Amino acid sequence: MSDENIRFPSSFQPQKLPEMDPVTRIATVLQNYPSRPAAAAAILSGSHVYSNSSDVPFSRTLLWKTSLLQIDTHRFNELKNSTTHFDLTPLKQHRKIFNDLITNTGIPWHLLPIDSIYYKKINEDSKNSNLNIEDDLSNLRINKNEKIQSKKTKLKSQIIDGLNDPLSSTSSSSSSSSGFDRKHESDLDILLLIIGDVERLFPEHPQMFIESEKDKIQMIEILYRYVKWNNQIRESENLKKIGYVQGMHELCGVIYAVLKVELVDNYKQNNEKKDSSDIEESEDLTDLKKEKKNIKNEKLKDNKNGNELSSNIDEKLNDQIKEFLDSDYFIHDVFSMFKQLMSPIIDKYFTSSGILRESIVFDLKLHLLDPGNSKNPGLATALKDSQIESQLWLTRWFRMLLTRELGLAYSVRIWDGLIAYACVGAMADTVSNGHDISVLLPYVILLLILRIRTVLLKSLVPVLGKEINQNFHNHDDDTEALSLLLHYPFSGNLQSISRATSIDPESDDYDIDIGDIDDDIDDDKPIMMYRKKRGNIDTHLNNHENPFEKAIQIPKMPLAVDLFSDAAHICGLSDTELTNIGPSLINKYSNGDIYQILNSAKKNKQTAPFIDNVLKRTKAWRSSSPSSNSIPTSNQTLQHNNIPSSIDLNRTRLEQKLQKRVQNRLRDRSHSSSASHASTKVIDKTTQSFQ
Repeated sequence: MSDENIRFPSSFQPQKLPEMDPVTRIATVLQNYPSRPAAAAAILSGSHVYSNSSDVPFSRTLLWKTSLLQIDTHRFNELKNSTTHFDLTPLKQHRKIFNDLITNTGIPWHLLPIDSIYYKKINEDSKNSNLNIEDDLSNLRINKNEKIQSKKTKLKSQIIDGLNDPLSSTSSSSSSSSGFDRKHESDLDILLLIIGDVERLFPEHPQMFIESEKDKIQMIEILYRYVKWNNQIRESENLKKIGYVQGMHELCGVIYAVLKVELVDNYKQNNEKKDSSDIEESEDLTDLKKEKKNIKNEKLKDNKNGNELSSNIDEKLNDQIKEFLDSDYFIHDVFSMFKQLMSPIIDKYFTSSGILRESIVFDLKLHLLDPGNSKNPGLATALKDSQIESQLWLTRWFRMLLTRELGLAYSVRIWDGLIAYACVGAMADTVSNGHDISVLLPYVILLLILRIRTVLLKSLVPVLGKEINQNFHNHDDDTEALSLLLHYPFSGNLQSISRATSIDPESDDYDIDIGDIDDDIDDDKPIMMYRKKRGNIDTHLNNHENPFEKAIQIPKMPLAVDLFSDAAHICGLSDTELTNIGPSLINKYSNGDIYQILNSAKKNKQTAPFIDNVLKRTKAWRSSSPSSNSIPTSNQTLQHNNIPSSIDLNRTRLEQKLQKRVQNRLRDRSHSSSASHASTKVIDKTTQSFQ
């Protein structure tokens, strides 16, 4: 493996299993999963995933490269032993395509400003290539077999206005520029766009690109040649050119980083022994608790044991794996995998019409999972009523394949599931297009949206938000729905979390109670759907004793394998089945249906009148004075000193108001009774006088 791998975070590294070099690792995987579909099916079932506790190693390079480039294996039974060999024909064909691009498509470094770090003179750029200088200038493909037309063409006179007169000194530069110049301006614009994006690629891991000039140059070359190649292919198919679109650099960067950590330098292995003193420890940017260790002796031991394991590998397979991981073809393979990745999604996710179509389909699926009703609208209805169009926020989710929303450490594991499903999924086209990762992606996004369903509905449905604030007094956040969708809350709080701080839920830094993880797992209690065995881990956040308080919290991110496994399960369901399974998914991913929880909260309220409960707590109501127990007679007058006149500071305003009203009511009754008693006496005296 190249010593430059030390710059990449461990999120992209293969498992930290000792005593295993890349060749041995891939050979071991092939012994357990001899075919590409077998490995992909094991990943979807959760039995073969990235885990340092697994006995079977995991090679992301093997999964991604064989799936995207459709490299198959063949198993041969020889006597008692069976061996697996690669069919590397597709790999060689892809590498040849990029070799032709290197020969025929130059990078116009010479058009950059002279003070640019990427600037190269024409003769400097052509020293290490077979390019003709004129080819480099024009970036044209020259077919040597094409005959040059020697027939004379008669020129026709044409009237030209003054503005477009090529001989006029007042003509604009844009009008007088030749097609040659305009083409170069276009090429330069493309190159500058790519350079600008690559310069700030993955800022949370500056060792990967920002601080590595070599990696940046290779990325720029890959992206530029891809744009030129793709435009030429689309033009030949009478399709509209797309060119370079921002977001392509992130997808290519993920592939670049994954392949970078599993390379074999065949030249060094064949000609010299690698100096063990050059081996350094890979920096784990996601492990904040990790201490620096001296691994020189450990590496020496691992290399020795790795060589012993390699000796047991079939010689042909050993040579094929070395060719499969050859560092000399590193950028060839990155280009080929990126090209295959983009092929089925470029029209879906990198054109406005494609995004619109995919957004409409997404809205329909979301409506099926969460239909709601006229009183309690579901997510799709609430978003539509609030005039939040899905394409406003789905564009980045689709184009970046979740790398922006979930961070690199988590998203690469989601990519494992997307790529595996494209290979063997029930809804995948495994015959003509076995690398379309867009098949499963919308369903993964659906589950991620269900996770923040409660806070979205609180923001989108005013009546619901008011009820939540009345019932849960500590829930005062008023985050807007669109802000949540554009800045997905990876952690449990509603503050936008940058992908630099987002960590993998399967890493040691993720906040999971170790006591919740038990090796003795009950197979009869799967986490979700058809999953057979997975750690007994509670994927919810803030396990409050009060279920109502828990319902308004955003759950903890589920494990990546659970997420794409659930997405794979619902991907092939019919519309009716999606509607039926919707409540189960809502209960799992959003801590329950907030509408049902609020209804339960209303039913559980005490039936006693609220005013009685308040009055019973006041001192005036609890006092046992005679005036409070009976209506005063003529011989009894209401004594004001029996009613406390001082304000009880421990009482609420409502209690004080109620107390005052009671006092006034009792006073009115006392006056009325006194008046009636006096009038009775007057009547009696009058009667006596008449008698």
